Amino acid sequence: WQPPQFGWLKCNVDAGFHDHGLVTNRGWCIRNDAGLFVCAGTAWDKGAHSITEAEALALMEAMQS
Repeated sequence: WQPPQFGWLKCNVDAGFHDHGLVTNRGWCIRNDAGLFVCAGTAWDKGAHSITEAEALALMEAMQS
């Protein structure tokens, strides 16, 4: 993990799949330039998403938060 520039926040996202791709989960975590936790979230969906789509959904949810 690389910290963002001074005064910025950084969001990391990830996605995973369960039940042979029938369930998609995703999560995100935001930290500040000192690496300190700011906030995080997770979500689960029935149905398949691509990795790119699931991670984009996680990033959208982080921005909405």
